[in-house]
Amino acid sequence: MELKKILGSSLATNPKQGKSFFSSLNEAAQGSNEIEISFEGIELLSSAFLNESIGKFVMMFPDKESNVKFIYPIDQPIFETKVNDVLDNVKMGDKYDEWLENAQTH
Repeated sequence: MELKKILGSSLATNPKQGKSFFSSLNEAAQGSNEIEISFEGIELLSSAFLNESIGKFVMMFPDKESNVKFIYPIDQPIFETKVNDVLDNVKMGDKYDEWLENAQTH
Protein backbone atom coordinates (compact mmCIF):
# COMPACT_ATOMS: atom_id res chain seq x y z
CA MET A 1 0.00 0.00 0.00
CA GLU A 2 1.55 3.26 -1.11
CA LEU A 3 0.40 5.83 1.40
CA LYS A 4 1.12 8.80 -0.88
CA LYS A 5 -1.07 7.37 -3.65
CA ILE A 6 -3.89 6.45 -1.29
CA LEU A 7 -3.94 9.89 0.34
CA GLY A 8 -3.23 11.80 -2.86
CA SER A 9 -0.76 13.87 -0.86
CA SER A 10 2.77 13.80 0.50
CA LEU A 11 1.38 14.94 3.86
CA ALA A 12 -0.10 12.46 6.34
CA THR A 13 -0.95 14.85 9.10
CA ASN A 14 -4.54 14.86 10.27
CA PRO A 15 -7.08 12.50 11.85
CA LYS A 16 -9.43 12.72 8.85
CA GLN A 17 -6.71 11.32 6.60
CA GLY A 18 -5.99 8.71 9.26
CA LYS A 19 -9.60 7.55 9.28
CA SER A 20 -9.58 7.32 5.50
CA PHE A 21 -6.37 5.29 5.52
CA PHE A 22 -7.74 3.07 8.29
CA SER A 23 -10.60 2.12 5.94
CA SER A 24 -8.12 1.25 3.18
CA LEU A 25 -6.00 -0.72 5.62
CA ASN A 26 -9.01 -2.59 6.95
CA GLU A 27 -10.08 -3.48 3.39
CA ALA A 28 -6.60 -4.70 2.50
CA ALA A 29 -6.49 -6.85 5.63
CA GLN A 30 -9.65 -8.67 4.58
CA GLY A 31 -8.09 -9.86 1.35
CA SER A 32 -4.47 -10.47 2.30
CA ASN A 33 -2.39 -12.15 4.96
CA GLU A 34 0.47 -9.67 4.68
CA ILE A 35 0.12 -5.92 4.31
CA GLU A 36 3.02 -3.75 3.25
CA ILE A 37 2.72 -0.02 3.92
CA SER A 38 5.13 2.27 2.10
CA PHE A 39 5.87 5.73 3.43
CA GLU A 40 7.97 6.54 0.34
CA GLY A 41 7.17 10.04 -0.89
CA ILE A 42 5.63 11.15 2.40
CA GLU A 43 7.20 14.38 3.60
CA LEU A 44 5.35 14.94 6.87
CA LEU A 45 3.84 12.32 9.18
CA SER A 46 1.95 13.14 12.37
CA SER A 47 1.02 11.12 15.41
CA ALA A 48 -2.61 12.21 14.95
CA PHE A 49 -2.64 10.50 11.54
CA LEU A 50 -0.90 7.38 12.85
CA ASN A 51 -3.21 7.07 15.87
CA GLU A 52 -6.32 7.15 13.66
CA SER A 53 -4.93 4.69 11.12
CA ILE A 54 -2.27 2.20 12.16
CA GLY A 55 -2.84 2.60 15.90
CA LYS A 56 -6.59 2.07 15.56
CA PHE A 57 -6.05 -0.91 13.23
CA VAL A 58 -3.72 -2.66 15.66
CA MET A 59 -6.00 -1.87 18.59
CA MET A 60 -9.00 -3.39 16.82
CA PHE A 61 -7.14 -6.32 15.23
CA PRO A 62 -4.14 -7.14 17.46
CA ASP A 63 -3.78 -10.57 15.85
CA LYS A 64 -3.00 -8.89 12.50
CA GLU A 65 -0.15 -6.68 13.73
CA SER A 66 2.51 -9.21 12.76
CA ASN A 67 1.12 -9.20 9.20
CA VAL A 68 1.84 -5.50 8.72
CA LYS A 69 5.24 -4.53 7.32
CA PHE A 70 6.52 -1.00 6.81
CA ILE A 71 8.78 0.58 4.20
CA TYR A 72 10.34 3.82 5.37
CA PRO A 73 12.11 6.45 3.26
CA ILE A 74 15.85 6.59 3.92
CA ASP A 75 15.71 10.36 4.38
CA GLN A 76 13.01 10.18 7.07
CA PRO A 77 14.35 7.97 9.90
CA ILE A 78 11.93 9.61 12.35
CA PHE A 79 9.00 7.88 10.63
CA GLU A 80 9.99 4.49 12.02
CA THR A 81 10.27 5.97 15.50
CA LYS A 82 6.82 7.56 15.23
CA VAL A 83 5.19 4.33 14.03
CA ASN A 84 6.89 2.32 16.78
CA ASP A 85 5.77 4.85 19.40
CA VAL A 86 2.15 4.54 18.27
CA LEU A 87 2.37 0.73 18.28
CA ASP A 88 3.94 0.76 21.76
CA ASN A 89 1.19 3.07 23.04
CA VAL A 90 -1.48 0.70 21.74
CA LYS A 91 0.20 -2.25 23.43
CA MET A 92 0.44 -0.35 26.72
CA GLY A 93 -3.29 0.48 26.60
CA ASP A 94 -4.55 1.72 29.96
CA LYS A 95 -1.02 1.96 31.34
CA TYR A 96 -0.20 4.54 28.68
CA ASP A 97 -3.33 6.55 29.48
CA GLU A 98 -2.44 6.49 33.19
CA TRP A 99 1.15 7.54 32.48
CA LEU A 100 -0.04 10.40 30.25
CA GLU A 101 -2.53 11.59 32.84
CA ASN A 102 0.16 11.56 35.56
CA ALA A 103 2.58 13.46 33.33
CA GLN A 104 -0.01 16.20 32.72
CA THR A 105 -0.76 16.68 36.42
CA HIS A 106 2.90 17.10 37.48
